[in-house]
Amino acid sequence: MNQYFIPHIEAMRLSKLGFNEPCMAFYTYPGNLRRCNNYSVATDELHTMRNIDITVINYVTAPLYQQAFDWLEAKLDVCCYIAYDDVSDTEWGFRIYSMDERNDIYKAATDLTKPEAQAAALRVLLNLLEKHK
Repeated sequence: MNQYFIPHIEAMRLSKLGFNEPCMAFYTYPGNLRRCNNYSVATDELHTMRNIDITVINYVTAPLYQQAFDWLEAKLDVCCYIAYDDVSDTEWGFRIYSMDERNDIYKAATDLTKPEAQAAALRVLLNLLEKHK
């Protein structure tokens, strides 16, 4: 189930950009993913832990890819989707476009696996928000 959570480094970048949502898991240093037993525990635990300086306790929330995409899309006013190339049957890519102008901001070739496309799209969105701030 670990593949559904964004990687540790991207989770740290997301946190620095202001992501502060309840998550079902968190990372401890050096990138150990720890899942909470159930959602209510995660919400209560993370609401309490979010108020503590994460640099002191080496802790950062671990959002699901979908949580990260939803949050980043809202902040940037963009849409990002992972696309399957039905001609090749094996290749994935992604596209990011502006919601107000419907223009492509970024488009990746479809020569990736699905996990590679998700990770690459996440990094591009993070880079865009870091430049935007």
